[in-house]
Amino acid sequence: QIVGSVRCVQEEDIGSQGGYFVGASTQLYSSSKKFEQSFTESIQKEYEFARGQLDILLVTPSLILTPKVSSALQGKSIPIGAETIDVVENSLRGLGQVQETSGSWKHFAYYSFMYNLGAIGEYARNKLGVYMRNQVKQSQQN
Repeated sequence: QIVGSVRCVQEEDIGSQGGYFVGASTQLYSSSKKFEQSFTESIQKEYEFARGQLDILLVTPSLILTPKVSSALQGKSIPIGAETIDVVENSLRGLGQVQETSGSWKHFAYYSFMYNLGAIGEYARNKLGVYMRNQVKQSQQN
């Protein structure tokens, strides 16, 4: 319940594209991110009456190049990786404009590509997911 005169409250929930794509060995991660998506959507619907005063944004990025991730990659680049500052700035721009953002055009393109693989089937999505994870592991080992 909103009490008093609230002018503008902003809430960002960090999900992940992992909540949209379930694959082998990612059950716990994917299910926790799916919960985050469902929880955020429920809150958005519950407080729809306060739109303009209460902004709730779900951020669903893919690979964010944090210092730890960048260090693990040892100078190798991953095309879908986005800089932390870009994801943060793009997400903040989305507040009050949209209810969900990937935070990066690279992540949006990756999501669109993976989502459209649905026409090919879950088997192909899982195979591509395993391939991408193996590429990241391999780059960490080299």
